[in-house]
Amino acid sequence: MAEVHLLVVIDCRVAAGFDLALSRHFFSHYAACGVQLANMHVTLLSDGTDTTAKPYLQGEGIKIHREIEWHEYDPERLTAERQALQKYVPADAWVINPDVEEFIAFPKPVSELATAMEAARYDCLTGWLWDRFDSDFLLKEIHPSHPMHLQFPVAAEYTAKVLFANTRKEVLLRNWFLIQEGAQWLIPQGRTFHPAPSFWHLRVDYYRWTRNVRAKIESMYASASRGAESHPKREECERLLGAIQTTPQGEVIGNENQLHTIVRFPRKSTVKIRFIHIPKTAGTTVINVLNNWYPGVNRVLSWHNIPPEQRAVLHDEPFLAGHIQLRYLTMDAHKNAFWFTVLRDPMEQAISCYYEAAKNIAHRPPQLQDLLEQGLESLILSGSFREIWTDSVRFLSSLPKEANQKQAIDSAKRNLQLFTQVGFYDDLEAFVNQMARILGQQPPEKLPCENMNPFKPARIELSIRARRTLEEITAADREVYDYARALFGEK
Repeated sequence: MAEVHLLVVIDCRVAAGFDLALSRHFFSHYAACGVQLANMHVTLLSDGTDTTAKPYLQGEGIKIHREIEWHEYDPERLTAERQALQKYVPADAWVINPDVEEFIAFPKPVSELATAMEAARYDCLTGWLWDRFDSDFLLKEIHPSHPMHLQFPVAAEYTAKVLFANTRKEVLLRNWFLIQEGAQWLIPQGRTFHPAPSFWHLRVDYYRWTRNVRAKIESMYASASRGAESHPKREECERLLGAIQTTPQGEVIGNENQLHTIVRFPRKSTVKIRFIHIPKTAGTTVINVLNNWYPGVNRVLSWHNIPPEQRAVLHDEPFLAGHIQLRYLTMDAHKNAFWFTVLRDPMEQAISCYYEAAKNIAHRPPQLQDLLEQGLESLILSGSFREIWTDSVRFLSSLPKEANQKQAIDSAKRNLQLFTQVGFYDDLEAFVNQMARILGQQPPEKLPCENMNPFKPARIELSIRARRTLEEITAADREVYDYARALFGEK
């Protein structure tokens, strides 16, 4: 397994908002991600006002390579200290170099991830910053033992545009990249690099918006004030400090109108959710959960029957859930939405589609009634099974129905990479719990199951010939299902 090193420069000045409770969570998080304590490397920047950081790190066995006297924010010197820390790690080693407020959500232990990237000849993996707020949007102190995602359950749309914060973050990369100001990276001359595709939708939970935000802004304002009167950071700090108000409940960032001039994030009422309900995958259960969290989910059962002018209006709906094929709903038009879906083993889903269609046969069109009366096995062998089966490729591909199968599969795979989370029918509870964590909601005590078929035939009830035929019919769905399992199955 590849070794992964954590490099972090910690500003321990009380005036800069240093918070030992956050630092404890930070190191615990990366230890849980699989970084060995022996591979954690720290530089401390201190003006002597904090006496807690060094004893804590020493007690945990974390290496403090350098202790630097530090009285005010200096971006050039900070970059030099970050580069100096890189020298303690071999050039070809894998490193994570986050700020102490940044918690990267890796999909698997980092050593496994780095090993997989080595095998695929990738050098760098990217994540995206998400600011984390308390559910009432008040600034608050961090509790040292409560899980961070429970203390700050609300995720922003992306990072706040404050003090030139970046939305993109290199989260796992080779140490031969050179760090530059703003924790960006430079590729040395003579090297080429191969970025990994964002298969895992890595996110970086960013806990900037805690009670130490005022101290940090004031510290940067003091540094910027020593420069030109029109220094953009100074102007930004002045705007922020003028908007922060102290209330008996704590510090709140501005009022309702000012919020949108300072940060960019949705309240729960404006969170955008798109749930693609593929038939017979427990989608009705998921929609019931969403309805409980957000009363009034706009459920669309037959998107293709909606006139185009009405579809355009629905694009702006905060909640859209139902049998929606992605060729009718462009993912590019909904980049700021949370995208979810559930997949089921293709054979099981196909058989369940048959029993759903046969459940009320009298209300089906005559042609379909004739097909259903043949029985499952006869229908499979007749070559007409596709008449009653709704495949997942059709839902997940952005291409028209006339596209060839390989193109449709490739389109479905590309779209899966854009989903926030994909669940699986055989572990629905885990998916709902993960969805609750992402949306900052409370998981239900019991799943509100609905629309379940009373018949769940095992594949063994089919003859060998029928089973093989059904495997051939569902082969495209199998390829997409296996691909989704590789992307989301271990989350």
